[in-house]
Amino acid sequence: MPQVRRIAFCVTSLGIGGAERCLSHLATRLPREEFACEVHVLQARPVPDACALVDAMEAADVPLYFYDATRVSDGPGLIRRLGDAWRRSRPQLVQSMMFHANVAAALAARRAGVELHVTGIRAAERTANWRAKVERIFVRSAARHVCVSAAVADYARSVGRLPESSLVVIPNGVDVSTFRDALPVGDPSFRPITFVGRIAAQKNVVELIHHASRFLDALPQHGLWIVGDGPLLGEAQAVAGRLGNRIEFLGLRDDIPAILKTSELLVLPSHWEGMPNVVLEAMAAGLPVVATDVEGIRELLGPRGAEQIVPVGDMQALAQRIVSIARQPALAAELGAANAARAAEEFSVEMMLERYIRLYDELLRISSS
Repeated sequence: MPQVRRIAFCVTSLGIGGAERCLSHLATRLPREEFACEVHVLQARPVPDACALVDAMEAADVPLYFYDATRVSDGPGLIRRLGDAWRRSRPQLVQSMMFHANVAAALAARRAGVELHVTGIRAAERTANWRAKVERIFVRSAARHVCVSAAVADYARSVGRLPESSLVVIPNGVDVSTFRDALPVGDPSFRPITFVGRIAAQKNVVELIHHASRFLDALPQHGLWIVGDGPLLGEAQAVAGRLGNRIEFLGLRDDIPAILKTSELLVLPSHWEGMPNVVLEAMAAGLPVVATDVEGIRELLGPRGAEQIVPVGDMQALAQRIVSIARQPALAAELGAANAARAAEEFSVEMMLERYIRLYDELLRISSS
């Protein structure tokens, strides 16, 4: 019988996001006969409304550890506690995801004597290039840097100056059946055009709402759903309050598959991304997408991407594309079907797991030889 390999996952937080969902898939679905997984979360346990991934991991009996670190001053103690934990559990490989976790895991792995560290680079943060430079200092010696898209790998190479030989592209994966087979949430008062994500500057939600009249005025039977939370929620609600009652804020939700199944179109007006998981989820649900030309979008949408992508920051083009697709039900259905087929053929969670397993097998085999 082959020896079970021990993997410690490390992530900044465990709310409902793309990196967190990817880590949850890995921790709960890697074959138990081959891998023993544990998960270390730098921040506190998420609030109940955002606890779905925690619940899934606990249901799968994955050991979970929260460190409640929120300030820079927590860093030394966090590194010490992480390192001590890994000295006890003796993982053969540490897989981290997100900036803070990548740096903390690099230092703690050295403290614990863990030789194999794999980072996860999830976005090309155009307003925080300093993060790439900090990561370069602390994680350059990692065995591999898993980039979520080819565009993020280009960013890691050009801005982060990480060695090309250490970069591996493994796209996100989606549980296709969960989104394909979901039931709608009910009978909304309008036909929803939906945004799902963090209400923050990166996602450009406030500008989306500022310009919502450009498409809502042309689509009297449609409305806009904003799903999520974030630092700009109050500003977004204030702007929406001046535009009437066709913009609804749904808050944090754990029924995203049902929300997407109720929606007619997903909109993503971001300034930058990595490979946005919500686009992949919308594709699996059979939705057309209107998104800005950020990292990962062209890789996700493939040959039909040109019909669904607009330049970054061009809100007029975004509004026009929404109207064009919404007014052509046959085109919307055709794009949705093409997106669903591409999600199933190229980006299933099973394909993502296979790619990570191949990577871990390669690194652990080299390490033991």
